[in-house]
Amino acid sequence: MRYRPFGRLGKSGSAVTLNLSERTLARGKSSAPALVTEAMEQGINSFMLETPDPILGELIGRAIAGVDRRLLLIATRVGNLRERGQMVRDLSPAGVSAAVDRVLHAAGQDYLDLVLLDEPGEGELSHATLSALKALRASGRIQMLGIAGKGAVMDAYVSTNAFDVLMTPYNVH
Repeated sequence: MRYRPFGRLGKSGSAVTLNLSERTLARGKSSAPALVTEAMEQGINSFMLETPDPILGELIGRAIAGVDRRLLLIATRVGNLRERGQMVRDLSPAGVSAAVDRVLHAAGQDYLDLVLLDEPGEGELSHATLSALKALRASGRIQMLGIAGKGAVMDAYVSTNAFDVLMTPYNVH
């Protein structure tokens, strides 16, 4: 496995990141942590929760329980969550703060290396939400703040200089 420096954290991340999503949960609660463990045995140390689902947080927390946290990069996307079987969009200050809190609590972790805002539309990201995320970063609960998306709207968000990471679409398939 190849590793690359990851921003100002002083950590190195594997060239491959394992995305954990509802499809991961479909494998079953007992086999999903085994998937993360197998990935770590193959040298993967970078994990992305596609939604701030507390079940995904619990899964990653169980799988990494015996690993030195400083060796791992744990990230989550915020902005979308599943409630009562429906995908709900929430980029409000309370929504993103609660999403981070749910993942941290479920995973039994003190911090996330990266929180990515998931494809905010034009005007969808308020100053209050950005301030809430910056406060989480200042408190150490978020190490880095990022934005994921595509299109011209990303230029406006990048120009704010509020983000440490820009994630653009790429798919091996």
